[in-house]
Amino acid sequence: MGTTAPVAGPGFQGLIQRFLGAPRAAHPLATDPAPVRDLPPSDSLTLFLGRSEVRGPRVSPTVAADDEIAAGQPVATLGPAPHRPSPAPGTVLAVRQVPDVRGGKPGLAVLLRASGNAAPPFPRMDGSSASPEMIRSRLREAGAAAADLPGGADSVVVLAADPEPGLSSVLRQLLDDPDAAVRATGLIARLTGAARAVLAVPEPHAPALREVGDGRGVEILPLRPEYPATLPEVVVRAVAAGGARPALASLADAIDALEAIELGRVPSSRLITVLAPGGTVAGNFRVLIGTPLGDVLSAAGVQAAPGDRIVTGGPLRGLAQYSLDAAVDGGVSAVAVMKAGSFPDWSDEPCVNCGTCIDACPEGLQAHQLARLSEFGLFDRTPDYGLDECIECGLCATVCPARRPLLQRIRLAKREVAAARRPDPEAVAPAPAPREPDPVPVPVAAGRKD
Repeated sequence: MGTTAPVAGPGFQGLIQRFLGAPRAAHPLATDPAPVRDLPPSDSLTLFLGRSEVRGPRVSPTVAADDEIAAGQPVATLGPAPHRPSPAPGTVLAVRQVPDVRGGKPGLAVLLRASGNAAPPFPRMDGSSASPEMIRSRLREAGAAAADLPGGADSVVVLAADPEPGLSSVLRQLLDDPDAAVRATGLIARLTGAARAVLAVPEPHAPALREVGDGRGVEILPLRPEYPATLPEVVVRAVAAGGARPALASLADAIDALEAIELGRVPSSRLITVLAPGGTVAGNFRVLIGTPLGDVLSAAGVQAAPGDRIVTGGPLRGLAQYSLDAAVDGGVSAVAVMKAGSFPDWSDEPCVNCGTCIDACPEGLQAHQLARLSEFGLFDRTPDYGLDECIECGLCATVCPARRPLLQRIRLAKREVAAARRPDPEAVAPAPAPREPDPVPVPVAAGRKD
């Protein structure tokens, strides 16, 4: 899980260490992933349909209890479009509200008793000769996430590296079939119309991937195997350094797209890392999409004790779950059990202005100020302090002596700023209000710390 160097706290001694340059925490990433084991299927799969947003298209189930459905059959509509193709044939057990694995409010889901594997529901296609429109149409039919990638990008990046220490499912998928990773990257480039196709991989494995991709029009981008060098925000910025506008796909989504084209398959499973209490790796597992988290942990032999925290994703950026009935979907790459007492209890204590979060931030941002503005609802001022430059690594929160929920408040600010930037054709622009003075102290200049 990485080793953490001591970081100076507030006080005179802490200020001296900061002035001399306190060592930063080291968070190495896994380079030797565990092999893959297949988890047995659950008694029922939970196909989460989502929540109907106030202004968005309505999610409506198209199946009911006792219906027999085929693999690839949509079980709902999203507005007028078919939605959520079933990953397997089976019998519908119920349509009801279930917890959202993204940590939000519950939403509608179809509970399915799968009846085994079936033949791929779609005919095979030749991705090298199919037009981008044909590829996108097939991916939409199959429910592959890559169908939503924008066209017109001048470059595309397939990220084949795990985002956090301790996780290794992405690396395992890359090493098990590097040729498929290269083919999938080429397919995503064809889908988006990008002239530059980049496969981003951990540095130790870059030479072997270059041999596989030699002469196939796929550039290999080596990534330093240390957190946060493999986060999507960091990788996109590295590719965009030359003025490119890259589109980004995860390796899992790119492989789903490749299989939908080459094999006619619907995305049906995910490789995920399961972390036991204490951060030990229980293993990498192939899990059917829709498997409840409780069934994942049980089949992996991991027991959560009272007071433990269940997180989807890694311990630095993952989302805490309030129910084990939430199910694995296409965006889950890990399930971690964090032992009671190993994670901080967040506090409402005020910021002590120690500056430790600034030292920990890879971007040199004032995380304390961003979080404070968010806390007081002053979201419109956060861009002045580099909100868009935050990569959401969470390192600021790991060193905060006041135990303030810095990452959560920064994420809230990002959501609110993004919502304010979206045009609303029905809204009438109000007259600009006079700017009130900032109610919180600003200890250093705005933006980055140079």
